[in-house]
Amino acid sequence: MIVRRIWVEACERNSNGERLESGRVFLATSPGRLGRPISSSGLEKDFAELCVEAGLTGEQVCFSMYRHRFITEHVRRLLKEFRIANSALISNADYRAILERVRAMTGHANFDSLWHYIHLAQKDAEIWGTIELCEKLQSASAHHRARINEISRDLKNGTKTPAQLADELQEVAHLLGTFM
Repeated sequence: MIVRRIWVEACERNSNGERLESGRVFLATSPGRLGRPISSSGLEKDFAELCVEAGLTGEQVCFSMYRHRFITEHVRRLLKEFRIANSALISNADYRAILERVRAMTGHANFDSLWHYIHLAQKDAEIWGTIELCEKLQSASAHHRARINEISRDLKNGTKTPAQLADELQEVAHLLGTFM
């Protein structure tokens, strides 16, 4: 959002001081429309092109599905940030604060219509939590494999003593033990 704000300010400087900020997220980049809101038809055209590029030709996709997914993901990220920052149970007031941020960003008139996104985001968190753990384990595994390869090279080249290499192998073995 910071980069977006800088970009909008640059567009305003090049438009003879005309204020372009409309509160809209999607802004035009074409000459003559730079920084102005994209029309609905332009947005639909761009969305259709994105669907084709994403390989979703023939799939059922629409703006409302995208908006629904976007809001769920945003709520999930806000919940994750909140838990990391506070590491405590989230109260009803906390949920309301999170949903108020979402309501302000999405323009929802009815705050209460957002509550189901809390449940959807929590379900997603379970799925993504497993994926994030797998990514973390994969990264750690690659790191340990690289470390073992380094030890192997040092052994072949004779750059370290067997005692040093034994210590390093024990360290890797210890890390692997805590890794599992």
